[in-house]
Amino acid sequence: MGKGTACFLAAFVFILVLQNALALDLDSFLVDTLDSTILALERDRATKDLTKSVTVPRRKISYKKVTTAGGKWSSRRRRYSVRKKVTKQKKKIPLNKNLQAINQIQNGMLEANAMRRSVSKNRLLQHIKQACNAKQFIFGRQMLGHQIYNAAKTRKRGRRSVNSPSGILDKIKNEIGDTKFNQLMAYDGGVTLAFALDTTGSMSDDIKQAKDIVKGIVTYKRTFLVDYVLSPFNDPISHKYHGPLTYMEETREAQFLELIKNVKHADGGDCDELAITGIQEIFSAPLQYQSPIYVLTDAGAKDATDEKIEILKELMFSYQSPVNFFLSTRGGCLQPKHIELYKSLADYIGGQVLFFSNKNHIGLTLNLIKKGLIGGSRIPVIQKKRRKRAVGNKQLSILVDDSIETLTATVLDSSNRGVRLYNPAGRLQNGGKIDTGAGALYVVEKPAVGEWKLVTPSNSFVTAKCVSLENIDFEYNFLVSVKIGFRQKVISSREPLLGKQATIIITVPAHAKTIPSSYRLQVVDVGLNTLRVISLKSHGKASGRYKGSFAAPSGEFRLVLKGKTKRNRPFSRLATGILKPKNVMIHVHSAPRGFAVTAGGSRTTIIFALHSYSTRDVFSVEADEPKNFIVRLPRRVFGRPGRMSLFTISFQAPRGAKKGQSYNVVITVVGKTSNVKSRKHVQLLVV
Repeated sequence: MGKGTACFLAAFVFILVLQNALALDLDSFLVDTLDSTILALERDRATKDLTKSVTVPRRKISYKKVTTAGGKWSSRRRRYSVRKKVTKQKKKIPLNKNLQAINQIQNGMLEANAMRRSVSKNRLLQHIKQACNAKQFIFGRQMLGHQIYNAAKTRKRGRRSVNSPSGILDKIKNEIGDTKFNQLMAYDGGVTLAFALDTTGSMSDDIKQAKDIVKGIVTYKRTFLVDYVLSPFNDPISHKYHGPLTYMEETREAQFLELIKNVKHADGGDCDELAITGIQEIFSAPLQYQSPIYVLTDAGAKDATDEKIEILKELMFSYQSPVNFFLSTRGGCLQPKHIELYKSLADYIGGQVLFFSNKNHIGLTLNLIKKGLIGGSRIPVIQKKRRKRAVGNKQLSILVDDSIETLTATVLDSSNRGVRLYNPAGRLQNGGKIDTGAGALYVVEKPAVGEWKLVTPSNSFVTAKCVSLENIDFEYNFLVSVKIGFRQKVISSREPLLGKQATIIITVPAHAKTIPSSYRLQVVDVGLNTLRVISLKSHGKASGRYKGSFAAPSGEFRLVLKGKTKRNRPFSRLATGILKPKNVMIHVHSAPRGFAVTAGGSRTTIIFALHSYSTRDVFSVEADEPKNFIVRLPRRVFGRPGRMSLFTISFQAPRGAKKGQSYNVVITVVGKTSNVKSRKHVQLLVV
């Protein structure tokens, strides 16, 4: 080997090492950029005052007599200007919603970092404006994350104020106006109330009670903006008896109640209905983040295939929307397997399952659960060790801290015997208890701090939630290092890699109510038995984000955050979702024309990247999208360990597509030999 060749190889190796060293520092670049964004948003949030101008009436005109030089009397008029008395009152910003919005912006930055080719800033700005006009704020926050990340990468000397996060935010605020910017940043804490209503003939006896439930939830007084979605479903779906899907803004509550009043049941055949499709349809509306979904039915789900259930869970996780089921037992269509399915869907994000069998149950339940079902954080319900001779009932523990304003607990059991709740003093809790006919519901206002004990039948299904103005809760995502070209990049994943050290980032919106140094993240199995305990450290200069690492278990697991409040009281919160490590993942590699689909326009093409960490395999590519916008889908893609494989999907919306709708696509790759699966949810906007 000659000297020239050796020098060339040495220089090439040096460049690769340097690139990887720079890539390893990419996480700090993201953190610094996100810190700047959070600080800019905190400064903007601090200026949000509710200003009232009061006009003071013109004061009475007075005359003052004066003596002139000639000794005669005259008068001089005193003039007074109209003054405005300005009083400033500090506006209460819902911190939970605002920091959740920031977390979505962070996810957009991580997605932009994983892309080989950035979307142009003008196209991103257009996406943000279109999303805000259509009230698709989740999509808008994702695009804002792309915009901030791309501006931080291309920041030039002398233009830092323009390309800094503060400059980007100011520009967007000027483009869309203060009102839409406040909604984009979730300063107003808005939420969507979404209803999937069974309209088949078997519901004819229950449709009145179902309407009463919807009316009671809608008319509950709130201090934040609320919009509405209705998705009727039956079997088969047709525009005569189903829908169409209806969305109404916050100013149209009366029209929405009139719409509910005019809903009529259709003729029915068999028992099972298309409930999964009815729920999935809701996600095409302008659904806001963490908005509750209410399903009212008396039958099982005919379309509950394994694939459809997993895709629905993917959408529920992306939107963090709990699904609450109101089930009627009078029609005789509900079977135990149907109830088990609804329990698993409700448990995934923190919903509840309730039965309504007579008018008294509905009236009593509505008086107590309006506040408990809307919002809240999950509390882990831990089963106590049973005595050797103990049979029948089980004893559960619920930890209540001083930040909780309302405690709700739902017990679902057909026997409905022996359900008792005891406060920390050991006294039986009778107030706030409702017998639902198939279990019990507790809603306790201002619960005592300490360990509550719940005695239930051994096979019962139990959920517990806490509600307060600012809930102590947390969200999470995993950081995975992948090789894109010659460089290592950090991308975001909702699940860790199998057999790898997992790096997790958690966000605690109400961290000011807690002592962050006391945080401990527990990895637990599905039965909430502790597997690992993770120490957390602050992640970046801005508060509220923490980082940890652990060896991920091979099976399914959940996450529990424990710590202490400012008053030194222990708290415990259960995260949403059930996690399972995987050895293949996909992400967006590039989107040359952005993430919008033009109705009647040209194609939108997105290139995806597949990373396999197992043996070689051939992966089939599947896409679930109800609108049939996909015009090009590859049949297969080859995966090799340590290498990146690309595949392209093209979308085209017809001319009659409804503008402003969210277009959700769930891409699934399945290994032909290994049968491993990986899913990616992509949200597009029809413009």
